[in-house]
Amino acid sequence: MDPHHPDKHVTFIVQVKDQAQTENVANALRAKGLNIERVLRSVGIVGGTGPKALHEAISAVPGVGRVREEMSFQLPPFDDRVPQ
Repeated sequence: MDPHHPDKHVTFIVQVKDQAQTENVANALRAKGLNIERVLRSVGIVGGTGPKALHEAISAVPGVGRVREEMSFQLPPFDDRVPQ
């Protein structure tokens, strides 16, 4: 699947404006369709997965400060000729 396709599932990291509202924001994100995987109340961060197309909808949730997609990478296979 094209990595930019709107149906591609990605991991979102959501920064909450007011840490005291982290649980409420997490519930609102869940209602928008985000599969919540972690809620870090002490720092106001919510992590979850969902289709790339959710980005705009979850960015508009009241109390959300910033939304970004978690980046991933993959190392090449081990090869004695290539230092790692």
